[in-house]
This record gives sequence, C-alpha cells and structure tokens, in this order.
Amino acid sequence: MKIPDERIFVVPLGVDNDFHPANSKQVDRVKKKYLLPEKFALYVGDVNYNKNIVSLIDAIAKIPFLHLVIVSSATKDQSLKEVREIISEVKKLSLQERVLFLPSVPIDPTDDLVAIYSAASVYVQPSLYEGFGLPILEAMACGTPVVSSNQSSLPEVAAAAAVLVDPDANGIAWGINKVLTDARFRTKLKLDGLRRVKTARWNLTAQKTLGVYNFVRSNK
Repeated sequence: MKIPDERIFVVPLGVDNDFHPANSKQVDRVKKKYLLPEKFALYVGDVNYNKNIVSLIDAIAKIPFLHLVIVSSATKDQSLKEVREIISEVKKLSLQERVLFLPSVPIDPTDDLVAIYSAASVYVQPSLYEGFGLPILEAMACGTPVVSSNQSSLPEVAAAAAVLVDPDANGIAWGINKVLTDARFRTKLKLDGLRRVKTARWNLTAQKTLGVYNFVRSNK
C-alpha cells in the first residue's frame, strides 16, 4: 500500500478475563453435559477453508484412541460445502466415533466454553491463514497446551508458547503427539501459555489504541 512505516501502528488483540483454568467441578459438569471423551484434541472456530479442518481430521486419524472435539456453530448447517466436506472426511476415515461436533456451545456466558478448553488435552489451530487467532490465547488462558500452524499471524500470537507445525496432516499429528507423550514439555507449555496471556489482555489493547490516538492528536 506504500504507507510509510512510521504511520503504521500494530495493536494486538487480547483475551477476556473470563478465560481462566476451570476447576474440576466445572470440568466434570461440561463433560457430562456434552458427553466429552476423557482425552481429546479441541478446535474452536469457523469451518472456512482457511481453517484447514480436513487436515486436522486427517491428523487425528494418525493418532490412535485420541478424540477430536469441534466447537463451531457453523456445523449446524450441513448445506454448507465446507461442512459437507468435513463430514465426508470423517466418514471416509471411519472416525464417526472419534470426532464430536458441538454446534451449540454458548459464547456468552463463557462458562461452558472455558470449561471445555480446560478439559481438553490439547488445543489445535491448524489454519492456513488467520488475521489474528484469538482461540490460541483463549486456550492458553485456560491452561491448555496449544499446537498451532506456523502460518500467517499465528507464530506472532503464540509468541513461543505453542508448538508450531506445518499445517499438513503429518505436521499437525507430530505436534499433537509431542504434547501428549512428553509430560514435562506439556507442563512447560501450559505455564508458558499462562505467562503469554498476561501480556495479551483487552485492557492492554485499549491502552495501546488510546496511545495511537494521543500520538496522532499531538502530531497533527
């Protein structure tokens, strides 16, 4: 766009304070309510092509006994081409018993979603492209280890507190296995994530945005 660097200000988004590790009672409640498996990878978000859900499903097929939970209101509409392709991939790989779709988890209030994040063994963001990637921060805030694609904005959002992988089935499966099989690394990842979100809260976003306005006002 040929805009001078000095006129560009980067203000990262933040995660709401409602996102925090849920206690065991809260986790048990959502496990019963949504019939969650004991060990599962989690994805939260839309199902557009850039989200790369088919590759995530292919990765799950490579990890015996691990379930995948997809929280997405978009999966209600099976007339969507993307939803049909996702369901087709699940059936092709005979994963009907290992992939659970949750289309009706409320995002306000966040109680159920926070507890689902907290219950997950690992959160996976397999996207080919993201403008930001808020679910990464939400998962970290809930104490859940994160595996993320190494594309677009995601490495910057993760800030070394996630396993970054190539967004193909092999890369995603490798990252998930790394988290699931290395307990010490998994604990480190959780702690790194909790530290990361301390620098990614909405009040900081607001302060930095206000700083831009003040700079512009004083230099007009």
